[in-house]
Amino acid sequence: MRAIVVAAAVVFSALIARRASAADDLQLAWHAPPGCPSAAEVHAAALRGAPAADRASIEADVRVEHEAGWAVTITTKRAGVAAAERRLTATTCSALADATAVILS
Repeated sequence: MRAIVVAAAVVFSALIARRASAADDLQLAWHAPPGCPSAAEVHAAALRGAPAADRASIEADVRVEHEAGWAVTITTKRAGVAAAERRLTATTCSALADATAVILS
């Protein structure tokens, strides 16, 4: 019985550690005007998009602009090295936030 309790504690600890490290896989700097989704919402949506085992550690600098329409520039780095830059346009900031989460997942 004691062995079962110890084994369950080890498995539970591993699951918690894996979930905590998954949150660290994405470093998100989200710069958006008021009324846009928050950085926390975009971060959570991106983490839901791909299993932790399939996700590489990534840094993302995301800048949302609103002039004639909505635009976002997503600049990513992996291991501190520039990986990609994307620019998207949409009719709403929420649509850009959704697209950003998909790209980052």
